[in-house]
Amino acid sequence: MQTHRIKGQATLIDILFGFLIFASIFAILTSYFSSNYSSTRAQQLQTDLESKAFLAVDQLIRFEGIPNDWESSASTIDDVNIVGLASGDRIIDENKLSRLSVFSSTDYNKLKQKLNIGQYDFLLELTGADIVSIGLSPVSEATVVVVRRIVYYKGKEANIAFTLYELR
Repeated sequence: MQTHRIKGQATLIDILFGFLIFASIFAILTSYFSSNYSSTRAQQLQTDLESKAFLAVDQLIRFEGIPNDWESSASTIDDVNIVGLASGDRIIDENKLSRLSVFSSTDYNKLKQKLNIGQYDFLLELTGADIVSIGLSPVSEATVVVVRRIVYYKGKEANIAFTLYELR
């Protein structure tokens, strides 16, 4: 009497079962690494925003800029090497602030380059003797960092808030 052995069918079932296990593990690992990547990207973005915001606001409130009389000598933002608003450490020069506002209106993207903030957008707000707002206000769907400093403007204490953000 002859007996038939069914080897091929058992092997096909084993292969399908192995493939399902592999696909399930692959899907779980992909999901895990994808969520970790998103979290890591958000942390890197936050760190980059903070770093650039601190450097930009310190540049603005502590240095005169290069050239140091850029508010009167520069006809365009291209004529300015480094933008600074100070006439002394944390003493904001009224003419430089006014000229910065003009440059923000006429050539916002080049001003961003001069502030070394990359692709991010900014809003500079000074409150005190006057209320001055330079740059673009962030929308609700943005990752935002705000750096605040106390400065002197028109002989009185004032607050500067430098907001740096990236749209999501």
